[in-house]
Amino acid sequence: MRFNADIIGCFMMISQRTFVAVILLLTSSQIGHGLAPPDITGLKVALGGGFDVDLDSSRSYVLDSRNQPGYESKIWCMVEGEVSEVTWYFNEEQTKPIESNAEYYISKDNIGYFLQILYVNKTVEGSYHCEAENSLGKAMSQYVNVSIAFIDTYNKEGSLIKTMNYKEYLKLDCHPPASNPAPIITWKNNEKDVPIDERVQMDPTGNLYISDLIASDAGSYNCYVKNQVLGQTLYSDEISIGFGENPTEVPTRKPVLVYKPKATTIAMRKTNLKLQCIAQGNPTPSIRWEKVGGTIKSTTTDEPVLEISNFELSDVGTYRCIAQNSEGSANAVTNIVFEAAPYVGVEMVNKEVVPGETAVFTCDPQGAPEPQFNWLENGMKPSPICISPDFENIFFSFEIKIVADSRYAISKNETSSVLTIGSVSITGDSGTYTCNVDNQFGNDEGTGTLTVLQRTVITEKPSPQEVQAGNPVTLNCKANAYSGAPLVITWEDDEGTQVGQGNKFTIKDSTLEDSGQYTCVATTDLDEVRASTTITVQDKPGPLARVSAVLDTLNEDMVSIEWEPGPEHNSPITSFVIQSKTEFDSQWSDAGNAEENQLSKKIDVDPGNTYTFRMAAVNKIGTSDFVVSSSSVVTPSGPPRVNPKNVAGSGKTPDTMTITWDKMERSQHGGDGFKYFVMWRRTGEDKWMNATIDNYETTSYVVEGTTTYESFDIKVIAVNNAGKGPEDEAVVIGHAGEAKPGAAPADVVVTPSPDSIRVNWTAIPKDKENGKLLNTKIFVKSDSKQEPSMSCPVEPTSCEYSGVKPNTKYEVYVRLENSKGLGPSSNSVFTTTPEGAPSKVMNFMLNALSDAMKMTWRDPEKSNGVLQGFTITYAKINGQVSGEVTAQNVSANTYEYIAEDLDPGELYSIKICAYTNAESGEEIKREQRLRPAGSPGAVDSNSVDTETTNNGASIVWKTSDEGPAATKFVVRYRKKDDESNKEPEYMEEEISGFEDPLRVNLRDLEEGTKYEVIIDAINNDGTTSSDPIIITTSGTGTSKSDKASIQPWVIAMICIILLLVLILLLLCFIRSQKGGKYNGRLKSNLIYSGHLFSAFLYRYEVLVNLRDLEEGTEYEVIIDAINNDGTTSSDPIIIRTSGTGTTKSDKASIQPWVIAMICIILLLVLILLLLCFIRSQKGGKYNVSDKEDALRQLDLEAAPLKDQNGFNEYSPTDDSCEEKDPLKNLESAGNDESDSDSLADYADGNADQFNEDGSFINEYGDNRRRNPDKESSNAAYNTFV
Repeated sequence: MRFNADIIGCFMMISQRTFVAVILLLTSSQIGHGLAPPDITGLKVALGGGFDVDLDSSRSYVLDSRNQPGYESKIWCMVEGEVSEVTWYFNEEQTKPIESNAEYYISKDNIGYFLQILYVNKTVEGSYHCEAENSLGKAMSQYVNVSIAFIDTYNKEGSLIKTMNYKEYLKLDCHPPASNPAPIITWKNNEKDVPIDERVQMDPTGNLYISDLIASDAGSYNCYVKNQVLGQTLYSDEISIGFGENPTEVPTRKPVLVYKPKATTIAMRKTNLKLQCIAQGNPTPSIRWEKVGGTIKSTTTDEPVLEISNFELSDVGTYRCIAQNSEGSANAVTNIVFEAAPYVGVEMVNKEVVPGETAVFTCDPQGAPEPQFNWLENGMKPSPICISPDFENIFFSFEIKIVADSRYAISKNETSSVLTIGSVSITGDSGTYTCNVDNQFGNDEGTGTLTVLQRTVITEKPSPQEVQAGNPVTLNCKANAYSGAPLVITWEDDEGTQVGQGNKFTIKDSTLEDSGQYTCVATTDLDEVRASTTITVQDKPGPLARVSAVLDTLNEDMVSIEWEPGPEHNSPITSFVIQSKTEFDSQWSDAGNAEENQLSKKIDVDPGNTYTFRMAAVNKIGTSDFVVSSSSVVTPSGPPRVNPKNVAGSGKTPDTMTITWDKMERSQHGGDGFKYFVMWRRTGEDKWMNATIDNYETTSYVVEGTTTYESFDIKVIAVNNAGKGPEDEAVVIGHAGEAKPGAAPADVVVTPSPDSIRVNWTAIPKDKENGKLLNTKIFVKSDSKQEPSMSCPVEPTSCEYSGVKPNTKYEVYVRLENSKGLGPSSNSVFTTTPEGAPSKVMNFMLNALSDAMKMTWRDPEKSNGVLQGFTITYAKINGQVSGEVTAQNVSANTYEYIAEDLDPGELYSIKICAYTNAESGEEIKREQRLRPAGSPGAVDSNSVDTETTNNGASIVWKTSDEGPAATKFVVRYRKKDDESNKEPEYMEEEISGFEDPLRVNLRDLEEGTKYEVIIDAINNDGTTSSDPIIITTSGTGTSKSDKASIQPWVIAMICIILLLVLILLLLCFIRSQKGGKYNGRLKSNLIYSGHLFSAFLYRYEVLVNLRDLEEGTEYEVIIDAINNDGTTSSDPIIIRTSGTGTTKSDKASIQPWVIAMICIILLLVLILLLLCFIRSQKGGKYNVSDKEDALRQLDLEAAPLKDQNGFNEYSPTDDSCEEKDPLKNLESAGNDESDSDSLADYADGNADQFNEDGSFINEYGDNRRRNPDKESSNAAYNTFV
């Protein structure tokens, strides 16, 4: 509820027990659905030390003023619900809220609204509370008290020495200084804590009592006082306790109570009560507790301190402590007076009622002394509050107010107050009611929520619906019932008949009869609510009731039509359609329209016809059925009222023009004797020529003797026996036929740019156009192809041809176009487009080590000119600012670059672009962080993959993508000889850290032999080595043979080829020696069989060559056609060879050059076989130490090894999965080895283990090295990388 000017009154009742009840009554409430006043659930405090506590358990806090600045003390206001404002107040200053200033900061965080004390000093001591407000009301929190921690200095007067007797009583006073909070007090003897027991006790003020001294009690005593908040500890002056002479006999003493509770002790409800008695005597007295006339709840009744936890009213009474020893006893009593912070004894119960019922809330305040209590709304006292010193007057005033609104009543009994709200309403009474009780020890509250449940309410009423007949229609209705009561929704029609049930009512195929009122009925066991609406089913109008047509008596060219509308069918008529038909028409035609409020209309008609009319009505749904007029109308004959439409003149050839027009229908003739009268003349002349067309079906006439695209004025007039059509017919311009343009554009000038060519030309003379020019065609041809032509407007005589390539030579010419085609071409103009900017480089990749970075790329997709090179820039990124920029240009056809001397672990920005002589292309930008500095991580031997053959091995490994990177790797390997005590020297292979994959191929190993392999990762900061890896080559275990490494199957294949060549040569020789004649039929059949495919190609024409015939001789030829079903023969054919008649020589018919070629092939095969055999005899290993010594003299970084025994290192140009370029610039290997050597040459039959991806081909390294300390070794080796 919101507190506003609608407050009826406020009431106060004061009983003899001084309690107050205040209630706020409103005439209306502004609580809306889903919105309520704010609710403060409590306060939360965070002190500088990070101490968090809810204020349900404590409301006083002590702050340390020393920890500034940065000392954070916050109080949060824990609010639920919508909040428009939260304010803070200090020391109950309700009129002046706290504002942010030098001492306070007010804001909101993810916990809630908070007040922060910025500077802790005396001015911030006091109480704080918050208030939350929204449009519906306010809520107020409890109070929290804040004070400043302090501790005074100890008032010291000097050390004290006491001499005591054995078994004597001793009391030591502490006199602690003032402190906030109360200090923690302890005693120490000789800097050791004094134990507290039955003989030694300490009272609440810190004084120490020793009942009977013993020898161990001697020493130096100090009282220690500690302030927990400040963390300070002070101590008193030293008190030295010593003993005199030990008496021969120690007298006993009966107990004496030296500390006891006061006669009256106040106990607070729910607190822990402590009562203490301290006695002295000899022997040490024991102490026990008892409750006079009752039982003590505590279990510690036989100790000096009696503690009763969670004190309640039942614990009130008289308590006695009794000190006793062998000499007697002493006792003391205290009477417990009960005081209690106020509380609501009976929990208030939430109420749920329906409108019109009565709600009752009971507040039962408890406490000692008896508390006052108030009725609050949302935690706030209502304002204004009516106060009167006269209880009776207040009471009667209250009664008068109740009379003003008899729904409210407050009654009371001895202990409680009852609030009664009669005939509650949803809008005025829903909300939270709070009874607040307080006395001098605190306050409490009880809260009850009044929920006024709605009666059945239709929340979504059905809305009126309009629907076209035949379509579905749906009505929706939703309702709510209070307290989850069963709810049934039904539908009734306008006659009260139930037609449906549920939230939806649907008519699937609506008709006009479904129109009407429908009612949604929401029913519970308590009530029934109704909501009605209408469904209007609309359809096209019904047919007209009557249509009549008569000839107008005043104007025979018009007919008067009258009609009477039919039913609208729930949709207003918007217009009427009138159609007509004559005896010559097969279809109805539109004759006119009428507006919705018209009932007659006059229609124009043509003479000489019999008309029939029909009409229909139109609404938004559609058109009604047509109704034909009751009688026909006959119009008298007369001249045609119109002439032919769409008259035009054009020609297909330059010497003719065809005049065309639309046919006039019979109903337009107006009478008998209808003709077309065609008229034409040359444009600019006065004399008309004409022709008469008798057949009304004819719609064209050809005029001959014209010139190319000659212009004519044209008319076509309708004529009948009664006269002519309208004489004022407009003249139409026509033309004779066109020809292609007769001239080419002149003065063609081109202006090229990298991607377009601007073309300008001069127009041709008008008499050369030969028709209407349609386009100007621009033709462009490059060196390689004809480019697509482009059409440009005739005017202006300039056009830009786009889509050309930069740095390309083009031929340009221009042609004009009309309907007959293209005219002649202009003179060609040759031009070369300038170079442009290249596109982005392709496949730009980065590979970063700790102090270097490798960049690889490919040419741009479009160079747009001649690439001159690439520009690379890189710079270290420091935050948002780039450091010093390094720029590097590399030449074209270079596709990698390594940036060195970089800072490890830093982030770099890298850019690259290609450039031509014209300009630089588009940049690609990347960011890459280098690997950190430090020694590289060792290669994990478990991650190394190995693959071996008889005399070789492939070593592949991966490294971590994190941590310092290696700039290079050295693979050390040696034979692992288990039988010899002498380990052979390591041989080494080295590859760059940029390689991917990391692979080393070892060659010339011994068969069936173990080798130890170690991989060293190296950079400028150090070297790390992997664990040894043991590999074993395949084979029998013998040393590698000195025999040929060429496999036997290779030699066998070569021998087979040689044998086949020899057989071929022998057959050719035998054939060349065959002389004389031979049977032509057999030869013919043989050749035909060998030329079946040729016969097919030559469309079944078969060519047979007869050889070795005699010169000047006649031959008979017969051709046999043969298939599986039989043979047929041709008639004999007589042929005669040319020449003198001399017999042809019997020498070989094979030409000499054929035999020479065969001999050369045979010779080459023999040489190849010889070379293979020689190589197969080249045996053993060879010593490469001399070569290695020579290599050491070279700068391997600056000049890659290219001597007679080395191979260029393979360096992939791209780390991506794109297709790799073949290796370039491999040089010859020299005298003893080929640059195409492969492990396959030495694999003894196992070469299939190495395919194109895993082979050793082209992977030799030019940076092989030996251990410089072992150069004298005779071991020879080949290196592979």
